[in-house]
Amino acid sequence: MTVKIFIKRKVHDNNVVELTLLLKKLRALTLEQPGYLSGETFNRIDKKDECMVVSTWRSVEDWNS
Repeated sequence: MTVKIFIKRKVHDNNVVELTLLLKKLRALTLEQPGYLSGETFNRIDKKDECMVVSTWRSVEDWNS
């Protein structure tokens, strides 16, 4: 059974660019992990300091490892 993982991130305004670069690096590393199917990052338009990362995994065991 596939699972979706939702991670809410909140960052100070002066670190938004740094967080964006870090999330891109993490996504590149995640692509190589067994069981990883897809991922998306959403930015709030009403609160610039919040974003949501959603990833889809083949199983909860793949996510946990």
